[in-house]
Amino acid sequence: MLKSGLFRQPGTYLFWIFLASAPKIRVGALGFQNFEPGLYVYLGSARGGLGKRLACHLKDTPRCHWHVDRLRRVGKPVSFWVFPGVLGECLWARQLCQLEVLLPSIPRFGATGCRCPTHLFFWPSQPVDEPSPLR
Repeated sequence: MLKSGLFRQPGTYLFWIFLASAPKIRVGALGFQNFEPGLYVYLGSARGGLGKRLACHLKDTPRCHWHVDRLRRVGKPVSFWVFPGVLGECLWARQLCQLEVLLPSIPRFGATGCRCPTHLFFWPSQPVDEPSPLR
């Protein structure tokens, strides 16, 4: 994807991250938050390009710009689902809050610049066995 036309194309993405343990993480102004082990999905948008944003999320760097980067430090990236040309993270977040299969996770996570309850969801029915890492 980094070499394709998606690199500069804006869009919405879902970033799946697996946590093998139950860490307590400082999430910016949200303070320290407790996380359950299991599979999380973060909903974001990339106005400056999907490839560029996802490459930032995958870098091992001490600087964390977005909330999800702090989660990424302790978790393992599993998958990205990208939706080029669609900028609808808030609409999707509100829809995901209505589903019973995913649970809204940390309040305001990734949603400090909007009115959404959260942009981070937890999949409680997912087995706690570690999935294959993102390649």
